[in-house]
Amino acid sequence: MSIDLVILCIIMALYIGFKAGEAWYLYTFRQILEDLNIKNSDLRKLAEDKGVDLSEVPAEDDPGSDLPILEVRVEQHPEGLFAYRKMDDSFIAQGKDRDTLMENLVNNLTNVRVVVYKEDGADLINP
Repeated sequence: MSIDLVILCIIMALYIGFKAGEAWYLYTFRQILEDLNIKNSDLRKLAEDKGVDLSEVPAEDDPGSDLPILEVRVEQHPEGLFAYRKMDDSFIAQGKDRDTLMENLVNNLTNVRVVVYKEDGADLINP
């Protein structure tokens, strides 16, 4: 093996380890917040009390959100995952796996809140 390949493998291992650690940290932090029954609205209120500007951070659990809801149906095919508007079965996006489908949905849809119900394939896109 050449030294370049060894260095590349080490860099990739470090990056993957960093991403795995980051995912574990986020999961653990969310579990702690859930165990303590702390919601996003509580964190937003605390941040506003401390003077933190959250104007660019979307409210995840804001029931009064003015974004229109788009119901989506997801199907598994041999080529990958396909997403359709539930209302008229028009094609929205596709991806070879969950991550690419989610990326393509984000690129194709703006200013909407996407909802996928369990009977419409939510288990295909939920990690």
